[in-house]
Amino acid sequence: MLQERVSRLIVKMRGYGLLAKTPRARRYQVTRYGHRVMTAAITLHDHDYLVRYMTAA
Repeated sequence: MLQERVSRLIVKMRGYGLLAKTPRARRYQVTRYGHRVMTAAITLHDHDYLVRYMTAA
């Protein structure tokens, strides 16, 4: 079940251009665009979580 979920996530991320398959290998690399998008998403998540946590407390 977990392997299927990971496979679907890899397909989605490749579709959005966040991952690229390494030729002739079972390996994927995060693209430059992927680094930018994922870093921004994590930063927004962390900031938003902190703000919501502080207002709830």
